[in-house]
Amino acid sequence: MSVAVSPDRRTLAIDLQGSIWTLPAGGGDAKRMTDVFNDARQPAWSPDGRWIAFFGYRDGGYDIWAVAPDGTGQHQLTWGPFDDREPAWSHDGTRIAFSSDRGDPLGSDYNIWMLDVRSGALRQLTKDPSDDYMPAWSPDDREIAFASTRESGRGVWAVNVADGAEHGLRDALDELDLNERHAALLFGTKLP
Repeated sequence: MSVAVSPDRRTLAIDLQGSIWTLPAGGGDAKRMTDVFNDARQPAWSPDGRWIAFFGYRDGGYDIWAVAPDGTGQHQLTWGPFDDREPAWSHDGTRIAFSSDRGDPLGSDYNIWMLDVRSGALRQLTKDPSDDYMPAWSPDDREIAFASTRESGRGVWAVNVADGAEHGLRDALDELDLNERHAALLFGTKLP
């Protein structure tokens, strides 16, 4: 189950039982936004709060979709026999980053892709044979950070949206020193 908070912080979008639902952040009744046939997952609010992007399964693959918060206007944003997942809106609301296996004809690795919401144009940003997934935009929308199975198998990388240059941000195993201070941070214990 995934939860996303609306930009005005008043509404939650959740995926539950294969559908996207909204409910007031302060509590109340949930309303189904998508039908039961989407297998809808990972809602993501547009910055202006007008759309909720998600990935849903229809026609043989997961695609990126969007729906208005009142349940109207559901429409497909990507197509094909690919596995498009994990939509993330740019802060200016003009693009959606997502992970997909569409770059490899065998569909064996995931890369980060970008969708121009206005034109529908798609652009592959990463091309490494490892799996790249869970994209997140930098505050200035110039880079997209993502998890990757490169090198040690668990790390965080970033790609420059303009030129495609990639660089490692953090290896998940770097400098893991379980001294008392690190143990306190990792496990929430108090230092003596």
